[in-house]
Amino acid sequence: MINTHFDEQSADQRALSASLILHRAKYEAIKTHSPVFLTGDFNSPARDEAYQIVTGAKAPKPLNQAFLDRYHWTAAESAGFENFTMQDLLGEVEPRYRIGGNFATFTDFLPLGNTTEFQRIDYIMAGSNGNWCVSSSHH
Repeated sequence: MINTHFDEQSADQRALSASLILHRAKYEAIKTHSPVFLTGDFNSPARDEAYQIVTGAKAPKPLNQAFLDRYHWTAAESAGFENFTMQDLLGEVEPRYRIGGNFATFTDFLPLGNTTEFQRIDYIMAGSNGNWCVSSSHH
């Protein structure tokens, strides 16, 4: 289980954080042969680079060698994990099976006003090694 809270000021730092988290999640999946869950506030909607990196739509940013040395796996260990990504579990649920009126998770703590521009920035994800199928969500 990994929980995170990405930087709210810098898209570059969120992208780097996503790259670090994805690498660490893959490391845990490889080393433990167990499901990996990720929850957190990405401070970015699904169209942003951080989300795209974690879900495999974009390539990760280069990582520090010391980090790579600490969370290293061999080619033999990683067989079958080549395309490991995180799967957005709520994003997999058809809207008609989401119980609850809110999909967005950002309000800026201001009077609500026009809520049509609210977006989801908080996520519940699971490693692609789990072959997840989400049928409903309640929030």
